Amino acid sequence: MSNEEVLLNKVLDASSNTIWDELKKIRESSEMEKKTIRRRWVWELIQNASDCTPKDKKIDIKIDYSDNQIIFSHNGLPFSYENLLDLITQISSKQSSEEKKTGKFGTGFMSTHLLSEIVQIEGSFTQKDNRYTKLEFTVDRSGNEYSEIKNKTKTMLEQLDLLSKNQEEFQEKYVDTKFIYLIEDHDIREAVEEGIVDLKETIPYVLTFNENINSITYNGNSYKKGTEKISSENDKLKAVRINFSDSYKELLVLNENNVTIACGIERKDEKLHFLPISSNMPKVFCEFPLLGTEEFSFPIVVNSNSFDVERDRNAIRDSNQLNNELIQVAISLYKELIDYCSKSEKTKNEFNICILNTSSSSTIQNNSYKEIKEFIDKSKIIPIHNYMEGSKRLAFKNSDGQVVIGIPSTEKRFIKTYFGIFYLILTS
Repeated sequence: MSNEEVLLNKVLDASSNTIWDELKKIRESSEMEKKTIRRRWVWELIQNASDCTPKDKKIDIKIDYSDNQIIFSHNGLPFSYENLLDLITQISSKQSSEEKKTGKFGTGFMSTHLLSEIVQIEGSFTQKDNRYTKLEFTVDRSGNEYSEIKNKTKTMLEQLDLLSKNQEEFQEKYVDTKFIYLIEDHDIREAVEEGIVDLKETIPYVLTFNENINSITYNGNSYKKGTEKISSENDKLKAVRINFSDSYKELLVLNENNVTIACGIERKDEKLHFLPISSNMPKVFCEFPLLGTEEFSFPIVVNSNSFDVERDRNAIRDSNQLNNELIQVAISLYKELIDYCSKSEKTKNEFNICILNTSSSSTIQNNSYKEIKEFIDKSKIIPIHNYMEGSKRLAFKNSDGQVVIGIPSTEKRFIKTYFGIFYLILTS
């Protein structure tokens, strides 16, 4: 073999080894791990779509799901030779790119093969002269032996070479890129539907945090960012409205130094009512949710596209100095939010944004828990009623750390909502 042939064979071996290892990891995972991976499929596709956003523009994403098929499409930039080469070989160039890419791990796409090991891609292909030709390409990861995976990877590379030489049927402009998955297994359909539930719940946060996405449409129901209203009392504080169908959701957001915190609100009786955060809601986002951070020790959702995340995008690195600094900014923003509530007569149900989980295995989370809990305890956000003086707010502890409010004993299942179901009694 020539030196070039030896080099190409080495690259093919490296690629096939990566793919084979990822496939074995996915296939041999426990059922619980597979269920978690299947929750991620939609976010892997959305992250890759976001990376295809043209400069100074936004993209639209569509997801159509029937009993046996998922069609994921976007109107971002079409596949180039390099993009498709990354997908085929799983040797991604995004890690070293000067331009920040959120979905920087090429192997992330591999997790979508738990839906189907064969994926049909349709759309447009960018030729070297920046003209577009029709794209119909099959990514096939089926096979139970390493040799099968290597041969199919080699076949896909040959198909890519033919695609790049196609000089027929030029398109005037590129069309939407589509990823088509056939879903035949009942357990997979169940996992897909759970992923859709996650998607609907987190879309308002994604559209608030991500500047690339204009809209996300699921089975004809389109979600899109609406109005933003900045507080006259604190210019870091704003309300963001996400519209869908004939309804909407609203988030209260604070932002500073590339860190954003957010929580759901509802307007009733000219007041802002804080909404409970679902136990399935990831607490940490890096523009997109980090599935696995549902129990993170922060009372509401925190986002930064500068977080250094674990490879499987299920946590932030605990010993990373930048992560510690970003969480500290988030804590400061949260304190501002609590201060705003303590001084405002327009907010209610603050208990929904004061629920903290403890963590024995994370330094970042332990520090977050201690600092936030101490601040909450001394903040005047607890509504009380005195028949002589009417309603007012008090803190659970005074500045010396002494308890000044007695809270009736209750079963553990009621503790999280005691502010809302009990009158609190001022102790002597």
